[in-house]
Amino acid sequence: YQQTLEKLRSEGLADKNKLLPTPFDIQNVLVIAPENAAGLGDFKKDADALDKAGVCHFVYHSATFQGNTAPISIRDSLITALKQWVIDHDFAPDLIVLIRGGGSVNDLAYLNDYDLAALLCKRSVPIWVGIGHEKDRTILDEVAHRSFDTPSKVIGGIRNLIVERVQEVSDSLQTIKLLSQHQI
Repeated sequence: YQQTLEKLRSEGLADKNKLLPTPFDIQNVLVIAPENAAGLGDFKKDADALDKAGVCHFVYHSATFQGNTAPISIRDSLITALKQWVIDHDFAPDLIVLIRGGGSVNDLAYLNDYDLAALLCKRSVPIWVGIGHEKDRTILDEVAHRSFDTPSKVIGGIRNLIVERVQEVSDSLQTIKLLSQHQI
């Protein structure tokens, strides 16, 4: 874990995604998660409400997050999803989300993969992760733009940012209204 993190730091990759600006407006989110996982179900409860309200659109791709094939599965799923995104849209997603519910320390250890972490570091889109439970930590948490304890907290973070931005815009519109009335 420490050697992988040190290698990413020495190559200038570890903080690269963290330094990206937080999207002002999150409208399109690419989600990578294990198919039919409980954590995905928790995430989708709130995500579906945002999608139904026309606030934010989510595109889901599945990957294995457990076992020795997990890093390759996640990398392949992300690369395939981004290629498909380019075909379907003429813009990048506002956010990439990787989520997976809790598991044993041994299961999560497969996510401490250098190649997977380096791929995430090099993305030009902020990556938010919610893997495991409060006590769980992987290399992906270390290199992500934002790290959350659980998938539910990731969607909570998205929802909270959207609400915050709506309030900022509303406040700005009120200021413009007051200033224009003053000028008239």
